[in-house]
Amino acid sequence: MCIRDRVYNSGDQKHAMYFISSGSVELFVEDTSTHLASYAKGENFGMLNFLTGQRFRESARCIEFSNLCIILRSDFLSLLSEFPQDQEKFRSLVDQLSIYK
Repeated sequence: MCIRDRVYNSGDQKHAMYFISSGSVELFVEDTSTHLASYAKGENFGMLNFLTGQRFRESARCIEFSNLCIILRSDFLSLLSEFPQDQEKFRSLVDQLSIYK
């Protein structure tokens, strides 16, 4: 992705977790351009939305040329259905997170 390319926008319901294989990404509040966090090579972001299926409250854009690896929630859940014990652990984790909404 190129500099300033959007990974996602506030309100998007992409349900994915992002891993940065090169480059860096900034999370920010759309209306005010308030910087929330920066992530670089080897880091990940989007986990809470990936786990809960909630819409993004923030926007994300590349700070520099970046390569991202993306795991879609739908693909993950499909694979997880083949492993019932792990699927139950995942559901338990999501239920625990739902308490803190």
